[in-house]
Amino acid sequence: MMPDPLVSVVIPAYNQAAFVGDAISSVLGQTYQNFEIMVVDDHSPDNTFEVVAQFRDSRVHLLRHEKNQRLPGARNTGIRASRGEIIALLDADDIFHPEKLQRHVEFLLRNSQVGATYNDRFELNYSSDTIRELYVAPYPVGLKECLLGFPFAPSDTVVRREWAFKIGLFDDKLTHWCEDLDFNCRLALAGCRFGKVEGVLNRRRHHSRRYRKDLSETYESATLVIERTLADRRCPSEYSDLKNAALAHHCIVLMYHAFCQRRADEGQWFLRESVRLKPDITHGHPNEVLSFLADYAVTDVSVDHEKLLLEIAEQMTTETRLSSSDVAWAVARGFLIKGVRAMIWGPTSQGEEYLKRAEVLHAQLDQPFLRRVVRQLVGCAEEFGAKAADEVLDRLVPHLQRIGGRANTRWLIGCYSVNRSFRLFSQRNYPASARLVLRAVRNDVSYARNRGVLSVLIRSVFRQHFTRGMTCQG
Repeated sequence: MMPDPLVSVVIPAYNQAAFVGDAISSVLGQTYQNFEIMVVDDHSPDNTFEVVAQFRDSRVHLLRHEKNQRLPGARNTGIRASRGEIIALLDADDIFHPEKLQRHVEFLLRNSQVGATYNDRFELNYSSDTIRELYVAPYPVGLKECLLGFPFAPSDTVVRREWAFKIGLFDDKLTHWCEDLDFNCRLALAGCRFGKVEGVLNRRRHHSRRYRKDLSETYESATLVIERTLADRRCPSEYSDLKNAALAHHCIVLMYHAFCQRRADEGQWFLRESVRLKPDITHGHPNEVLSFLADYAVTDVSVDHEKLLLEIAEQMTTETRLSSSDVAWAVARGFLIKGVRAMIWGPTSQGEEYLKRAEVLHAQLDQPFLRRVVRQLVGCAEEFGAKAADEVLDRLVPHLQRIGGRANTRWLIGCYSVNRSFRLFSQRNYPASARLVLRAVRNDVSYARNRGVLSVLIRSVFRQHFTRGMTCQG
C-alpha cells in the first residue's frame, strides 16, 4: 500500500490575528493527519506572529517576512519552505472542513492524471460565522473557465507540488487581486488537469464594507494576465474570442467597487468599458449588469441593498443610468435572494420577512433563479440530510407560490427531486432514488418523457428488486 503523502498547508497571513488561530485549528482537527502547516506572517503590524507562536504542535511552522511582500510573495515563501508532495492553500481567515485533506488526498491517489483539485464551499455572512450560501463550483474546469473568472477560490484549491513548481509558483509581481487568475491559467496552459472533489469542504469569510481601492491597477493586472494567456502559443486560437467577455466581467466587478465607494467617475468608466467590450451586457430586462447589481448588493446583510442600489443608480450617467423600473426590479430581486437564502441557511424568521417584502414588491420568479434555489437545496441535503432539505422546501413553497404561482413551485419541486434522484442513484440508494423520480413526475409531467429520468427510475426499481432477491437467497 502506498504510504500517506505529506500535505503542506500554506497559510499566508497579514493582519489576521483575529482569524488565523481558527484557520490553524481547522487543519489540526483534520481526519487526515500527515501534514505540515506553513504560516507566513507577511510583516503584520498586529499580533499575528504572537497568535501563531502559541501553537505548540511541531507540525506548525512559522515564517516571518522582514518586509511585506503581499499575498503571492507570502504564498511562494510558504511553498518553497514546505516539504509536502501535495500543497493545500488556505487563506488565514478561512476554515477547512475536518475531512478536507482526506478527501483531496484520496482523490489525487485515485486519479494520478489530475494535477490540481478543488471543491464546493460555504460562503459566510459578512463579518460573521454563519452560512450565507453554498458556492457550487463548476465542473469540468479548464482554461476557458479560468480565463472567464474565478471558478474556485484559493482555499478551495489543492495542487501537486510538481505542478506548482512546473509553472514557477505565483507571479509575485501581480499584487492586485489577479495572482489566482494567473496561477490557474498557467496551470491550464501547462496541461494540468483539474478535478472536482465532492463535498463542501471549506468556509470562506467575508468582511463588511471592505472594497478594493486600487481599481485601475487591478484592471491593468487583469488585462495583462488575460492578454498574456491568450498570446501563449499553447492557448487554442479559438479562445481569442474570449478576451472581451473576460475583461467585461472584471469591469463590472470593479464598477461595483467604485460606485460603492462613491467614486462615480471611475464607476462610469468601468461601466462604459464593459459596454464597449460586450455591447449586449445592458440589453434586455433584466440584463447582465442589472442582474449582477441585484446579486452583489445583497452579499453583505449589514448593508441596506435598496439604499445601495439607489445610490449606484444616482452615480450613473444619462446614457447608462438605470430606469426606475430597473431599480424596482433589482430591489425586489434582492429581497427574494435574501429571503430564500435565510430560509435555507437561517435565520428562518428573517427569511420570512424578506419574502413577504419581495411579494409586496412583485418580485419575479424565473427558471434561472429557481435553478439556483435547486442547487442550494441539493447542497443542503448533501450536508445536513434529506430531512433538513425537505423541511426547507416545505417552508419555501408557500412563499414562492404566492410570489410566482403554483406552476413555478411545481417546477422547483420537480427539478430538485430529479437532481436528488440522480445523486442518490450514484450512491446506490435505489429506493429513495425511485421515490424522488415519482415525486418529480407528479409535479412536472414532462419528466415522464425524459429518457434520462425514466432510465434512472427503471434501473432503480430493477436494482432494488435484484438486491432484495440476492438478500432472500442468502
